[in-house]
Amino acid sequence: MLATVGLLAGLPATARAQAAKKSARIGYLLPATLAGYETRIEALRAGLRERGWVEGKNLWIEFRAADGNYEHLPALALEMVRRKPDVLVTNGTPATLALKAATSTIPIVMTAISDPVATSVVKSLARPDANITGTTFIVQELVVKRLEMLREVLPKMSRAALPSNPGNTSTRTTLRDMATVAKTLRIEVRNFDVSRPDEFDYAFAAMKAWGAEAVVIVDDPVLNANPARLGALATARRPPHRPHPQGRQAHRPADRATDHLRGDPQPEGRPGARHQVSAVVAGTRR
Repeated sequence: MLATVGLLAGLPATARAQAAKKSARIGYLLPATLAGYETRIEALRAGLRERGWVEGKNLWIEFRAADGNYEHLPALALEMVRRKPDVLVTNGTPATLALKAATSTIPIVMTAISDPVATSVVKSLARPDANITGTTFIVQELVVKRLEMLREVLPKMSRAALPSNPGNTSTRTTLRDMATVAKTLRIEVRNFDVSRPDEFDYAFAAMKAWGAEAVVIVDDPVLNANPARLGALATARRPPHRPHPQGRQAHRPADRATDHLRGDPQPEGRPGARHQVSAVVAGTRR
C-alpha cells in the first residue's frame, strides 16, 4: 500500500484547498469483507502515518464492503462517490470497474489488479486513464510460472484444480491462459466456481472427488481475502504450501494515495506499477 499512500497526496484541482484545511477524506471500496482486508488496511494506515496523515486527526477513511457480493458494488460505488471523498481506494477488478463507472473526476487508486488493460480498467499501464492509477500485483505472465512451479514441486502430478470466481471479469482470461500452459506441461486442469466463502467447503470437496493433486488459486478479491481458510482446506493432507504475499506489497498503495493528497501530477502522467507476485497452493495425494 505504499503506492496508494503516494497517490493520496496528489489531489489535482483540490490539493491546494486540502493544504489550506490540512485534512482529507479517503473512500475505500472493498469487494469482500472488511475483516478480510485488515492486514492491507493497517498497512495503508501505517504508510499514511509515515507521511503525516493520521486517521482521526487530519485524515478520515470511510469504508464500504460488498462482502463478496459483486452485484452490490455499483450501488456502493455510487454511494461512496456521493460522499465526495478526496481519493477513492479499491482492490481488485470488479470494485475498480464499479468506481470507474461511478466517477471520472475523483482520483481512483486501484490495487491488486490482475490485468487492468485486458479488463478495460485503463487504456495502458504507461498512461492510465485520467483519474485512475495504482498497482497490478498479479500479471498474466506469471500464469506460466505458477504451473511450472507446481510441476517442479510435484513432478508426477497430472491434475490441478483451479478455484475461481466467475463474477470477476479477469477470471476468463486467466483460466484461458492457464489451460494453454497446462496443456504444454501435460497437466489436466479443471475450473471450480467459488463466489463466496460459504462455497469453499463444497468446492474443495468437489476438487477432492475429481481427484485433484494440486490447487492453484485464481486471483480474486474474495479468494485472496481468505488465505488462511483456503490454505487449511488445501493442505489438510500435509502438502507443500506457498502462501499469498501481503506485507510490503500491501503497503504500496499508500504511496499513490499520498501523491493525490499532496498535489502531485495526475495519474495520466504517471505510469501504473506492476508487481510480479505469485500465489500457489499445492497438494499431494497420499
